[in-house]
Amino acid sequence: MRLLNTTNRRLEPDHFAGKRIPPYAILSHTWRDREVTYADITAPNPEELTAWDKVVWTCRLAEAAGIEYAWIDSCCIDRSSSTELSEAINSMYKWYERAVVCYAWLSDLVETGDLADTLSTCRWWKRGWCLQELLAPEKVLFYDKAWNLRGSKYELRATISRITSIDAKVLTRQLPLKRVPIGARMSWASGRETTRIEDIAYCLLGIFNVNLALVYGEEEKAFKRLQLEIVASSSDASIFYWKLPRSDHGFGHALTKSVYCGVLAPSPAAFSCARSLTARDLYRAQEYTVTNMGIKANDLVVTQYSTDLSSMRYVLPLSYEGFRLRRMTAVRLRKCGRDTFVREDPETLLDETENFQATEAEKYLLTEVPAEQTPFGMLPDSAFAIAHTRQSVLQIEHSPWVNLSRAFPGSTFDFQDKVFFTPVELSANHDDYDRALLRLVIRPYHETKGDRAAETFECCLVALGWSGFEEEDLTLSLVSRKSSHRQSVDMIESRAAMWDITTADILRLIKENRIPFAQEIRFHDTESNRMVVIRVRAVRTTDVAVCPYPFWKVGITCEEEQVPREQKRPQRMVSAAYKWLQGRHDPDLAEGNSKVKVSHHSYKASGWGDGGGGSGWRGHSPEPPPRPGHGPPDML
Repeated sequence: MRLLNTTNRRLEPDHFAGKRIPPYAILSHTWRDREVTYADITAPNPEELTAWDKVVWTCRLAEAAGIEYAWIDSCCIDRSSSTELSEAINSMYKWYERAVVCYAWLSDLVETGDLADTLSTCRWWKRGWCLQELLAPEKVLFYDKAWNLRGSKYELRATISRITSIDAKVLTRQLPLKRVPIGARMSWASGRETTRIEDIAYCLLGIFNVNLALVYGEEEKAFKRLQLEIVASSSDASIFYWKLPRSDHGFGHALTKSVYCGVLAPSPAAFSCARSLTARDLYRAQEYTVTNMGIKANDLVVTQYSTDLSSMRYVLPLSYEGFRLRRMTAVRLRKCGRDTFVREDPETLLDETENFQATEAEKYLLTEVPAEQTPFGMLPDSAFAIAHTRQSVLQIEHSPWVNLSRAFPGSTFDFQDKVFFTPVELSANHDDYDRALLRLVIRPYHETKGDRAAETFECCLVALGWSGFEEEDLTLSLVSRKSSHRQSVDMIESRAAMWDITTADILRLIKENRIPFAQEIRFHDTESNRMVVIRVRAVRTTDVAVCPYPFWKVGITCEEEQVPREQKRPQRMVSAAYKWLQGRHDPDLAEGNSKVKVSHHSYKASGWGDGGGGSGWRGHSPEPPPRPGHGPPDML
């Protein structure tokens, strides 16, 4: 660290570092076209420069306060040395924080007028580097263009809070910076600018307590690198709490379709919506890992259900509004590969009722849209963007009675489009992985009650060979989970969840466990006394919004069949009636003799209850033989 001697106004020959750094004052200012640089101050006669008054006044104020040294960014950094420049930028927040006092000179603040009004118009509030120069020092003194003291940061905290949207408790250090959500801290820089594009990221390093290598020339990539560094060192989900203004979508035309982008913001300006975030608003702490595949988040991506459970979509919960309200703010995601996601519609944040299910599978949030999503020069808002990430597809279309419970493998099932897919990276051998198991929950609808049945039925759809073009290549089967094959199906589902299990492996396991192939199964809905028939069938179709190639669409239908009337006899009523009939002629039975065995299939209908000869119980077994000494049965 180079320091100015406030007496002779020249740089000290020695570098100061660590505990050897003496007390010093520091200057915060906005640059002019011509500043006093390191080369100028080490040359003869720097006093002739127009910007020399900054050096003079800074040294004069420091000297009057009994401070021997001062630091000014324009002349205390040798910018010809990339090493020294990198060290200075990565250390600048600490240097401002450790200063005895910071003199903020507002070159456009007039001497007259209401300070509350004139202060807000100053250029100092719009410069990116001045944000850390406001936050880091404990003591900041504000001077107008004539170097008149107008107040301290503490004295002006209410006005500054109104101008910057920074909580006054943060300005006075009552609220530590690390307890402010990342999204809220980003919002403080949303209205600020820097001369170099990269500096909008570099000026925020200290605010987030991270370090970056300086790469001038990377432009917007610097801000993405900053966000990745923050993600790697924080569990705060508000790093994704941003949206783009409607007039700044960046595509030069009106948005009529979905837009897809990476989960990282293009600039701090996108975080303006996060100004009011507080630590208690955050959804929950998350574990992230930055990998070459994207941001790995185990349980962050969730599947949100619609109110009627008929559709689902992927969301990223960010904040949570109260225990009673149970509402959340989230961003929409789209699946664009094997457990990989991009952001959909970056111009909106969802405000939804908490209604979702988290899974334990590893998921990856992409920081950029994959190149295959913009083929042939297509824009990211093309309807075909997601479709071009799929080599082959099996689409599911189902009855409202059917709910999709779990998919195996879940990594290649898209709940939003209801499709299994093989990603484009497996185009060479995609037919080895065209296997799918889908657990279905059937809940019939009662038209008379106007509600779903309480009883449910579970089965599993098995689909193999769906990347083939011919009908004989496709194998479809339904297996009831109440059958004797349940354990075998559970085992095959768990094996199918592993990505390295091929279609041939699944087919071999099905044959080894003797699981039958059936495209139609029935179950008895006891609540309505009806049979529900579940059928599957497949048709070849084309939809370029789903997949660029023809694919199979599987339809799952549910129909009800009325149970024949003779099957509606409750067992206990039949047995009791028959015992009563025979008890008329069998004293042992009438007395409840437990040795007498009666089957409800061994009685004859007598037309009881409809005047004789009516259509009561329809029995077809012969009449029970009378006991010796007893006559024929009486007419009832």
